[in-house]
Amino acid sequence: MKRRAESVNLEYNVDCVLLDIEGTTTSIKFVKDELFPFALSNLQKHLEETWHTEETQNNLTTLLDQIARDRKGTNQEFSVEKHPTIELDEESKAAIIDEVTDAVREMIAKDRKIGPLKTLQGHIWRKGYHDGLIKGHIYEDVAPKLRHWKQEVDVELYVYSSGSVQAQKLLFAHTEYGDLTHLFSGHFDTAVGQKTSKESYEQIAASVNIEPGRILFLTDIAAEARAATSAGLQVAVADRPGNTLQLEEEEHFPIFKSFEDLLIVKEKKVNAKAIQKRVVDYKQRKNDLFSDLGLHGLVVVSEAPIKVKQEEEEEEDIEEKVSKRISQISISS
Repeated sequence: MKRRAESVNLEYNVDCVLLDIEGTTTSIKFVKDELFPFALSNLQKHLEETWHTEETQNNLTTLLDQIARDRKGTNQEFSVEKHPTIELDEESKAAIIDEVTDAVREMIAKDRKIGPLKTLQGHIWRKGYHDGLIKGHIYEDVAPKLRHWKQEVDVELYVYSSGSVQAQKLLFAHTEYGDLTHLFSGHFDTAVGQKTSKESYEQIAASVNIEPGRILFLTDIAAEARAATSAGLQVAVADRPGNTLQLEEEEHFPIFKSFEDLLIVKEKKVNAKAIQKRVVDYKQRKNDLFSDLGLHGLVVVSEAPIKVKQEEEEEEDIEEKVSKRISQISISS
């Protein structure tokens, strides 16, 4: 039985917020109804016009290899680093473009989260963004909160999406609320691993050098939330319009409908050694003062940790004794 969890405590004390895009910062409708159709309608034209570029040659190489793997029933994804660029001559141009176009249409229809497809889509979208034909959609609550979390709360912001890093940057660079790319410290795509894999989140945490428990991952997919939780991250799940959370029975992830529901705080880390040094220095200065006044034995410099309340009480007691002693000195003189 699939169910929706109810919202619980949505206050998070973290150093980093890791963001999914589709269904979290951005409408699923925008991705399905605008981005995907734009890539499809411009696919053949893009391949024909950029056929001789190294970028498109690499795109075609990886896609042809993926097509061959799919036909063999292998789920292993192509790695461009382990495969030389194949020669795509002019005679085979039309046939290759037709084959790749048909395969890409099928991949998009199945919403496959594979690198070769996402990379090609990103290259097609790039021209659309630059020509002003696409405007990146984000929910109206997203931009103000991202600015607040980054600039006022001082947490690091990262993106982890199945879309290519290039596609992520393009979307946030061309939003209705301006260029937001400067707010992000980095981006991750499926090159780091699948979003339903625990190891992907462990690798991200290691890459950003932040303890998993100090990272909050925001997503709309329950399977991703499970993987992130198993890696030790804190998680909240987005219940935006059009989202299908697919939570299992007795599964209780915190649910938010807007970034306004999330209170992000960052606990200031206390440097105990620095504070203790200040306490010792303070006591030493007190001792010096007492020596000048002819007072001895009222303060003992200690490096043992001292609670704030104890310090305040001791300081008041010392000041009272100093005042009395000064009065006695004044009377006797």
